Amino acid sequence: MAIQEVTAQPSHPLATLESDYSHAVVHLAWDLHKRTKERVLLFGLVELLPAEVPPPTDDGEHVRELRKSERRVFVRHTVMPAGRALEWYLRCRRGDAVLPTDDGTLPAPGDEQARRLRLLDLGEEPPWPSLALAVEQQQEVPFVPAWHGQPRMHHMIPLIDLDLKTLWPRENECRNAVDFLSETLHFDLDDYPEFWGSVHLLAPNPLFRKMEGRRLPTSTEHIGQMLYRLHPRAGKDLTGLELAIDEQRASGECSTTRVALEGPLIRVTFRHKIGRFREGTRDPLRGLLHTRHTVVLAGLTGRLSIGENRKRVVPVPATPRRAAEEYEVATRRTEGQTIKIGSTRGPHVPGAESRIWAAQRARKAQDAVRSLSERLFDDDVQEATDILRSLLNEARREVLIIDPYFARPELVRFALAVGQIDAPISILTSAEVLKAMDPSSNNMEKGDVLHAEIQNLATQKDINTFKIRVMPGERPIIHDRFLVVDDRIWLLGSSFNEFASRGTMIISLSHPELVRDKLRQAWNDAEELASWLHERHASRIVKSPICSTPQEKCS
Repeated sequence: MAIQEVTAQPSHPLATLESDYSHAVVHLAWDLHKRTKERVLLFGLVELLPAEVPPPTDDGEHVRELRKSERRVFVRHTVMPAGRALEWYLRCRRGDAVLPTDDGTLPAPGDEQARRLRLLDLGEEPPWPSLALAVEQQQEVPFVPAWHGQPRMHHMIPLIDLDLKTLWPRENECRNAVDFLSETLHFDLDDYPEFWGSVHLLAPNPLFRKMEGRRLPTSTEHIGQMLYRLHPRAGKDLTGLELAIDEQRASGECSTTRVALEGPLIRVTFRHKIGRFREGTRDPLRGLLHTRHTVVLAGLTGRLSIGENRKRVVPVPATPRRAAEEYEVATRRTEGQTIKIGSTRGPHVPGAESRIWAAQRARKAQDAVRSLSERLFDDDVQEATDILRSLLNEARREVLIIDPYFARPELVRFALAVGQIDAPISILTSAEVLKAMDPSSNNMEKGDVLHAEIQNLATQKDINTFKIRVMPGERPIIHDRFLVVDDRIWLLGSSFNEFASRGTMIISLSHPELVRDKLRQAWNDAEELASWLHERHASRIVKSPICSTPQEKCS
């Protein structure tokens, strides 16, 4: 039997560079040794700008002098034509990294006067000239601007770690350099150590800004219709693009339809009820430009999980060292009840498709929780936070949090992650922490701030019932931190407010019944937050008498 020989020929996504992009910004960070004049590349990024986007103003070099050091750190955002920026990137692929001149031109190859940057050995992903399309709500590429949506990307990542101690041996010197880079690059390289010494290419969608889709009402539930709208960039024609829609069913993925676009508005009719599918927009020359997963539920279109509602949680405000944060929580009610989304016409009876998806998700979530028996988190706060939230989200019957340092930030960051809306949440904290002043409030103690937050939450929809009690005394009777979720109990190596900021363990107790009664007894012996606050306010009034004469000494 003859073998058909085929050689894969990848398309060149940037073959139409001149018509797609007019300018680019080359973002560069480097370290300079004052005496030897050696320059080390710390980070590089070529950001191509679609033709409709005017070029920004070049703001020149930013420099940070490191005290008592022979080194200086520089950051530059150089604006240049897109073709020239791509040439700079390709020269880096060949191991020749140079600083552009002040007017944005590139020194000629072999120019001995060029200011060269030392590169580490770089590996590329994906293989050139292929570009990888970023997923929606990209989390692992922190330097993607929000307006890019889903850019195509190419990465050159160092094969060995950049030795920061060689550059900046003293701790304060290194901290000063890292803080400067965070301010000028707008993300923290400490959080993404794999990007030290890396170089990247970002190519936003050159043809359209975004794609929207929504379900249309139909005369029968056995027919489904979707209306798609693409927002083309100025002067761009979408004719010739292909919209691919692949339905995702519980038994697997099936091809649904392929549409050759003739304009920015497309209505697609399905001969069956629609629920979950993947959409992709492809160009014959440029390759894949856009993809997303969509779930359609009773008139609502969005990226949700079937059978779930979601609530958005906004934890503690931003600080100089931490950006403001949001996260979504999947919410449920007790089995047998339903959360209606976009419809009020009688009880909803889930079909076979919904039941299979729900069962698969439940097994996956249970396996993830059951597999966590003990874990050491070493300075990975985000991962530890996600794990704690997932444990809380899977609670079905009850949650008990025991932490002597639990206050308002921990309430919002963790306790609101419980997904079962009718599961009561009990929190046992201590008088020691609640007497402290809250730095985010105007002269209020942490106990008052926590109580105000509970009252605020009580007025909102889809919020669990909270019970908070206070361990009295100057020192709480329980020192360790415990998390009780249904039948399981975890022991936490530190309080929720600093969990995983240093090496921290979480351990699932193999015999939770041995400590459950003692934890419940501590709960029963504690005082309700409202009563404790009432006594606290009364005691402060008694201890602050008014002096009758200037000579009297107030207690």
